[in-house]
Amino acid sequence: MSNHDIEQQVAEHAPALSAEQPPSSRLPDEPFYRPPAATQRDGALTVGVVLLLVGLAWMLLTIARVVPLASVGESTLADRMIAGNLIEIDAGSADVSIVRWDQPEFRVTAYQRGWSTGDAAISIRSDGDTIRVSHRANCFLFCGSLRYQIAAPAAGSAHITSLSGDIRAVSIDGGLTARTTSGDVRLKDTGGLLSVETVSGDVSMRSGRVAEAHVATTSGAIELHGVYGMLVAKSTSGDIVVQQAAGGPITLATVSGTIDYDGDLRGSLSASTISGDIRLQLPEYPGLRVHASTVSGTIETPAGRDGAIRNEWRATIGDGANDLSVTTTSGDITIELR
Repeated sequence: MSNHDIEQQVAEHAPALSAEQPPSSRLPDEPFYRPPAATQRDGALTVGVVLLLVGLAWMLLTIARVVPLASVGESTLADRMIAGNLIEIDAGSADVSIVRWDQPEFRVTAYQRGWSTGDAAISIRSDGDTIRVSHRANCFLFCGSLRYQIAAPAAGSAHITSLSGDIRAVSIDGGLTARTTSGDVRLKDTGGLLSVETVSGDVSMRSGRVAEAHVATTSGAIELHGVYGMLVAKSTSGDIVVQQAAGGPITLATVSGTIDYDGDLRGSLSASTISGDIRLQLPEYPGLRVHASTVSGTIETPAGRDGAIRNEWRATIGDGANDLSVTTTSGDITIELR
């Protein structure tokens, strides 16, 4: 067979190519273009499952170690009587309750719930007239909870620092300082000097007999009943309520909250907020020199005077012996004389 005949035979059996046929979209059959093998995906999944099971096993072992103590409720970790004038407590995440009693010494009691033996150690030591209380935790997760119960003598004072625990004080006359990050501070029948700072907790005091108070919170509310002297109360995003107050000077300030004051005034009172209403109830008798201003609200003046006005009000009531300054950017102002 000649070369011409061979070429003719190959041409006859070759598929005809159409000019309109599109090019193939299939990728070349080469290792670079091939999808990952299923075995690779299965291997990664297996590793993930193994790690998850190991984590769950470790968690169950930790819970099993804690549950026996947790099931029997609270147990006493420390109980000690100690003399001193001031108690300083570094509470960490523990709650603290301090109450006055009729003994001349402090009594420090620590209760634990859910801790295993050796996981928490309490330190109670005396440094002159100061008692220092703290604890150390030797666990990472599932550490349970701890709380302090303090009995204080009549003249005893307290300085309490807490991260995420609540602080409660009843009938403390020697003075109280409380610092907390995300815990509430609740006070009742408290006297002496008061200083409270919290980041994201509320502060409340009932039936107080405080001679001077400084209270500040970032994102919490302040409610005080019974301040009979200098008062400074500041909040960034919380309401401020003050009742049964007398004395001064008084400073109330919040950025985005309302202010409600009901009390006497001896000296000066300054109330300011950016976004919130201000309501003041004052006695009829004191002389006032008033300056009230608002940008986008109204001012409700005492009955029988100038009525409701906008933006700014200046007035002298009586002998003008006490200064009253009230300012808000976006809120109404109400001043009432009872």
